[in-house]
Amino acid sequence: MFKRVMRTAAVFFAVFLVLAACGKAGMDSSKKNVKEKDEKQVQMDDGEKSSDAEKNEGVSGNSKNGQGSMQSSGGEDEKLINDNAGNTDDTGETGLQADGTEELAEPDLQEIMSRSQDEDTRAAVDEFFSGSLFIGDSRTVGISMYSGVTSADFFCATGMSCFNLFDSTVDIAGIGKTGLENLLAKKSYTKVFIMLGINELGYNLDRIVEKYSNAIDTIAAAQPDAAIYVQANMHVTAARSEKDDIYNNWRINDLNTRLKAMADEKGLAFLDVNPLFDDENGNLCTDYTYDHTHVLGKYYNAWCLWIYDMCCGVKS
Repeated sequence: MFKRVMRTAAVFFAVFLVLAACGKAGMDSSKKNVKEKDEKQVQMDDGEKSSDAEKNEGVSGNSKNGQGSMQSSGGEDEKLINDNAGNTDDTGETGLQADGTEELAEPDLQEIMSRSQDEDTRAAVDEFFSGSLFIGDSRTVGISMYSGVTSADFFCATGMSCFNLFDSTVDIAGIGKTGLENLLAKKSYTKVFIMLGINELGYNLDRIVEKYSNAIDTIAAAQPDAAIYVQANMHVTAARSEKDDIYNNWRINDLNTRLKAMADEKGLAFLDVNPLFDDENGNLCTDYTYDHTHVLGKYYNAWCLWIYDMCCGVKS
């Protein structure tokens, strides 16, 4: 009898040990699963934070001090001089008059190109820009080199942005190498045309507009009698826009909308040249560019004639 009781007790004890072991294993497994889940959640959160940081602070594979760059390999300024091919039979959409109150007729690039070859028209355009200052990046460099406008000053450089604007120096006729604040203190201008933003697209757009607005305030304070014209950033081609996470037309349009709102708030004219060079889908027309980003050199005089038309209310 005693032996039977002992055997029964031994069986119960063995069962107890097995159950205890299983319970511990289950608990360890559960803890492990919870831990793995927590680690995955932390990694996901870190990833989201990293993504937000990139959106807020900017991402660029080719940057200096966080500034994105639209400089193309091979030297875009050199290509602008040598490449003079392209079609001129496209038409754009509508453009706003400089004061923002009236829509002019659809700009017709072919018609504007034709008029831009007239000597009297060229002389009128050059006279209009007398006493003007152009501020901008490589697109404005193109205007300075190929538009035929000789009466204006150009404070521009490839890679210029609203973040480095007041740290940059440029050679100005009669003054030499100078910073913008020194230039504005030495000379008086009747009109200032500013086009920045494309090199800054890696930044948060609100931050760009804030820096841009501050720059305009500084310029306006130094040149209280000058009319300031904010120029929209030009589109890139569909081919570039579709494959570029930063320099694409969605971001360019978003920035342009914000810049127009800023200009409206300050009572400044906003000039959007995109309808002159866009295709039917609102992208830079491939016939007008060599690098998907800048127009061919021969189109810059048409660009300046278009500005003249807009500011003077000329109907195309």
